[in-house]
Amino acid sequence: MMTPERQRAPRPAQQSPRDPRDDRRGGPPDLDELWRDFNRRLNGLFRRGRGLGGPRRPDLQPSARGTTTVLAVLALVLGLAWIGGGIYIVQDGQQAVVTRFGTIVDVVQPGLHWRLPSPIEQQQVVDMASLRSVDVGSGADVPGTGAPASAMLTADQDIIDVRMSVRYRVGDARAFLFAQRDPAALLHAMAAQALRAVIGGERLDQLLAMPQSQLAAAVRQRIAADLASAPCGIVLSDVTVQSLRAPEPVRAAFDDALKAAQQRDALLRSAQAYAADVVPRAQGDADRQVQQAQAYRDRVVTRAQGDAARFDLILQQYRKAPRVTRDGLYLQTMRHILSRARKVIVPQGSVVQLPAAPPAAKSVAQPAVPIPAASMPALPPDAAASAASSPGASDSVRDSLRRRAFR
Repeated sequence: MMTPERQRAPRPAQQSPRDPRDDRRGGPPDLDELWRDFNRRLNGLFRRGRGLGGPRRPDLQPSARGTTTVLAVLALVLGLAWIGGGIYIVQDGQQAVVTRFGTIVDVVQPGLHWRLPSPIEQQQVVDMASLRSVDVGSGADVPGTGAPASAMLTADQDIIDVRMSVRYRVGDARAFLFAQRDPAALLHAMAAQALRAVIGGERLDQLLAMPQSQLAAAVRQRIAADLASAPCGIVLSDVTVQSLRAPEPVRAAFDDALKAAQQRDALLRSAQAYAADVVPRAQGDADRQVQQAQAYRDRVVTRAQGDAARFDLILQQYRKAPRVTRDGLYLQTMRHILSRARKVIVPQGSVVQLPAAPPAAKSVAQPAVPIPAASMPALPPDAAASAASSPGASDSVRDSLRRRAFR
């Protein structure tokens, strides 16, 4: 049995567990200690939330210094992450528009850049190098009419099917983002309006025969004028007419008409080429004949003038010596006539020495036929005497007659 004194002996005081942080006061906090402190805080929150009772462990109670350190580290990490969110990269062929609370601050070029983090500043990157396109005439039918979007009205109230593509690129990033609400939709409306204006000013047959490049150039000129009046940062690159044809129900008839027109043009070009070949030759022949006629006229006129001048000379000689001149003309005429004769007529009983036949003569000389002297024509006595007395005059008259006959 235990004695009363022993039973009443005081119990030793219970010592609380030693906090390991007491040995490190005044030094830098340990990371393991911070982690344990964080876990103690979480466990304390969970216990209070669930309403669990029981004794609290002193080693799991958070300290004020650990909580402050954890919050500082978290704030530092979040701050660095927030500041790092302002770093961005602009690729080649791009531009970035930086805005501060919605106001444009700067337009930056390709490279690594930094801006104030969101929501203070923001950047919008625009691709400046790539080509973009809008198509006109493709898509759903026109509301209210049921007609296809490619159907357009011509000047002669016909319908033609046209499809066109407009390619563009961004030339001004600032205007492309903020000048218009939707630049692509605006360009599509401008292109459709320009195309319908050009189509509405031409007849159907003219449009079908018109080169597509000519139509595209006219449409591009109108689009450029509209873009100049409403800048949206777009630069036109190319306008291409993809198709230009009659509507489907009458396409076969229009194709036949187009083929006939092409054949007509081909025949017309062939006729023009033939005319270009024949007409110059005909004009050359006509000019040559005119020149020959003029030369013949000049020759005949000159000869007639010479004959008239010679007749005037003979007339003057005749007025001075009529008989001698008349006899000389007679002798010249007879000599001219008899010089071409192939027969020689001599009086009967006369001895005449015949000249030798020329070598080039091909005809056979006929034998002389004697004729009585009484049948010979008698010359006038004065002519005979003058001819016998002046053989030189006779020769000159003969020569002049021969020259006249030659001409």
